[in-house]
Amino acid sequence: MKRRRVKAAGIGAWAMIALTPPAAAAGPLTLAEAAALARRHNPTVLESAARGEAALEARREARAARLPSLEIVETALRTDSPADVFGLKLTEERFSFPAFTAGDPNRPDPLAHYATQVRASLPLFTGGRLTAGIRQADLMSDAAHAMNRHAGSSVSLAAVNAFMDVLLADESVALAERAHATTSRHVEQAQSFFDVGVIVESDLLQAQVHLAVMDENLIKAKHGASLSRAGLNRVMGVDQETAVELDPTLPELETGEGSLDEALAHAIARRHDVHAARAQ
Repeated sequence: MKRRRVKAAGIGAWAMIALTPPAAAAGPLTLAEAAALARRHNPTVLESAARGEAALEARREARAARLPSLEIVETALRTDSPADVFGLKLTEERFSFPAFTAGDPNRPDPLAHYATQVRASLPLFTGGRLTAGIRQADLMSDAAHAMNRHAGSSVSLAAVNAFMDVLLADESVALAERAHATTSRHVEQAQSFFDVGVIVESDLLQAQVHLAVMDENLIKAKHGASLSRAGLNRVMGVDQETAVELDPTLPELETGEGSLDEALAHAIARRHDVHAARAQ
């Protein structure tokens, strides 16, 4: 149990170290640089940031509901309905009785009418609806920004795990290559012994079968390394064709001891997703 807590604390500490943006540097990609790339380019972080901006705009809209509003309405109408033509001419104060009797009142000429309205309104009493809406928008904005910070932390941890997976996969490839080279030399030696009659053919075949197993292991290791690098590129949000050299140097860690209850209390007090859930 103690070893598991130390291992989990180590991964978390690496994630916290990776939260610090790295200085621009040429050369192998460090752990902190990989985490910084993930926080800048990972789609999950970008989506979360967009949600935070949307929540901020919603809060501004809710606060603006308390301000006076001005509305301008422009109406255009063209009609030849006898009742509408008669009423519109009266409204425009240009009705002429001689003109009205000069023609057929049931078949008037089409009339074009334009009207402009200016409306100003100010909320005086809404029964607490505006205040509650503003409070709700504030809480949802806080929740969205907390989730944005949580997304950054989660992506940083994912980048740390993916970075470590690539380092381990590269070591597996190196080990498989050494094993393959050793087995190849063994097969060459077995072939020489068989040619001079020191060993029988079954011994040579056994060595060749073992070499075939080493071939398979090497292929699996290389494919695993390719998948690990693809996973790291996905977390960092970069193109899958991007090939980077990793710096295997890892920061020194100081893992403290603590109880499970202390860890739970720390998580409840510090985790951003808990703050977001509470606000929601």
